[in-house]
Formats: sequence, C-alpha cells, structure tokens
Amino acid sequence: MKRPDLTQFEVDALVELHNIDTGWTKLTPDRPWGGRNVETFTSDTGWKFGVFNDAGGWDYLEWIEAPDGRRWAFADGSENGEDDSTSLQNWSPVNEDRWLDAPVAKVRRT
Repeated sequence: MKRPDLTQFEVDALVELHNIDTGWTKLTPDRPWGGRNVETFTSDTGWKFGVFNDAGGWDYLEWIEAPDGRRWAFADGSENGEDDSTSLQNWSPVNEDRWLDAPVAKVRRT
C-alpha cells in the first residue's frame, strides 16, 4: 500500500517530535503527569501537544498545535480537515521519559 505524501505540517511536527525525543528541544508539561485524560505540553520552540494518558502512561498524541496556529487532531486524523497525518496518529516517543518525567515549569506568584 502506497503511503500518502506528507503535508508540510506533518513534516514540521515530526521534526519537532524528533528534536524532543533526542533532547535537542526542551519539553515542559503544563502540570505534573497524571490524573487527566489528556496531558498538555509546550516545547521551548512554541509547539503545543496533547497526549492521551492511558492509566498513567503514554497512549497517543491527541492533538498538536504549531506556533503559527496550525493544528492537527487525532480525532479527525487531519490538519485543517484533510486526511493526511497517519504518521502523527501512530507516532510514539523513543524516549517516553522525556514526556513522563519532564519537569513542570515553576510559576512565580506575585
């Protein structure tokens, strides 16, 4: 079966995910891992990710948002309604600890 061509969004997202996996890009969770169905993270380059938490562990990418506002969601398997992102639906980290053990950003209260 021939794989569909990748969109520019999918290429950009896969590059960002690779950079996170290798440690070249820092990832910060919005809150400590656990207790929610979808955990949210932001990379130091401005990408945002929602990860489905299945019983305390990584399951799949629920959604991705690029710094420029482009967005992909697992539910429709697409970027802006186009069925194009099977690689993102099937992606999982090589180094899951970069996600599960990422330190939460300290918020300074005034």
